[in-house]
Amino acid sequence: MTLGGLVPQKKGSSLGPKHEPKGYRIRFTVCTPTFNRVRTLPRVYESLIQQSCQDFEWLIIDDESTDDTAEVVRQMTSRAPFPIRYFWQRHAHKKAAVNYGARMAKGEFILIWDSDDAAPSTAIGDLLAAWEGIPSQQRGSFAGVWGLCATPAGKVIGSVFPSDVFDSDYAAIQYLYRVRGEKWGFVRTDLLRAHPYPEHIEGFVPESIVWARLGRSFKTRYINKIVRFYFDESDSLTHARIGIARNAPGLALWAAEMLRMELRHFFCSPIQFLRAAVNLTRFRLHIQQNGDKAGLSKITVLGRILVACLWPIGVSAYVKDVLSSWRPGTIGTRKVRA
Repeated sequence: MTLGGLVPQKKGSSLGPKHEPKGYRIRFTVCTPTFNRVRTLPRVYESLIQQSCQDFEWLIIDDESTDDTAEVVRQMTSRAPFPIRYFWQRHAHKKAAVNYGARMAKGEFILIWDSDDAAPSTAIGDLLAAWEGIPSQQRGSFAGVWGLCATPAGKVIGSVFPSDVFDSDYAAIQYLYRVRGEKWGFVRTDLLRAHPYPEHIEGFVPESIVWARLGRSFKTRYINKIVRFYFDESDSLTHARIGIARNAPGLALWAAEMLRMELRHFFCSPIQFLRAAVNLTRFRLHIQQNGDKAGLSKITVLGRILVACLWPIGVSAYVKDVLSSWRPGTIGTRKVRA
C-alpha cells in the first residue's frame, strides 16, 4: 500500500499501453475516488469482501480529505484479503481522481466504484462472465460491460436494457432505446487512459462526456442484472445538486458535445437535444465574464440553429439560476440534468 504520500501527476506523460490483456497482473482495478467519506468507505470494503470474484485490487484516490480517511484505509488494509493501494492528491475533483486511478491501475479493467455504494456479491463475477461471453476475436471492438443499478431495497433505478444481453453503444442506448436511470459497469483500462476526463475544465465534468466519446468507437455489452446498489448520499461526489455558476464550463462542454457529435439521433429523442440547446446558452452566460465561448463555434449548423431559436429560454433559465442564488441557503445550487 502507498499511504500518506503525494504521487505527482505528470502532465503530458504516456497514456498507457495498448489493449494487451496478458500484460495485466489482475483482471480488475476497483477505483474509488473519495473526499471525506470515512463514514461510507467501510460500506465499500464490506461489499468487496463479499464478492464471489476476488480477482481485483482496490485503488483508493483521496482527493485531499480532511477527515481520518488515511487511518481508516490503513486499518482496512491490515485485514483485507485483497490488495489495497492508497494515493493522495490535492483537491482536484472526481475527474482528476479517476484519471489518476487509471494511470495507477494494474487491472485489465477498471470499475469506478463510488465511495458510498455497495454491490451484490455476484456483481464483479457477473460483469466478467458477460465479458467472457463476447467471442474473443470481437473483444477488441468492445469497451466494457455495464449492468443495472438498484436502490438498497433492490428496486431497479430507471429502465432496463432492451434484452438481457444487449450489445450497443452509449448514444444508441441514450437516444434510440431511451434507457434511463443510473447504470454501472467496467471499462477497459487502456481505453480510459487513452480517453481521460478533461482536467483542463474547472469544477464538475459530467461522466457522460467520457462514455459518449468511447461509444463513438467502441461497443458496450449491457446486461439486465443488478450490479450496484446506489446510495443517494447528500454529500456524494456525484450528487445531482451542484453549483451551476462554478461548474458551468463542464456542463457547457457536455451540451456542446451533444450538439456537435450526437445530432444524428435528434429525431429519436428531440427533448434531450432541445434541453442541451437551452443549457448551452444558460451555461455560457454563467461563464461569459471569462470570455469563454463554451464550444459554440464547434457545434453543427443545426446545433447553432437550435441554440438561436431557444436562446430566450436559455436566458430565462440563466436568470432563474441567478435569482435562486440570492435565496437564503441555496448558494447557487440547483438540480442539473446533464
